[in-house]
Amino acid sequence: MQAAGDILEIQSSAERFAALKAMYFSGRRDATADFIATWEAEAPTDPFLRYLRGCIARHQLAPG
Repeated sequence: MQAAGDILEIQSSAERFAALKAMYFSGRRDATADFIATWEAEAPTDPFLRYLRGCIARHQLAPG
């Protein structure tokens, strides 16, 4: 997996999505939220960003 500092250097939205999804589900949720906020400032309508936010929202709403 990419080092945390390198995630925002990834140019491909698909690769960035995969790295941040892996980071979120490995328990690094605060760091993931920071990267998502930065990505959202760069490209608020990126489909992979919207899909990542949807995956996270669905996970948060899932019954324990």
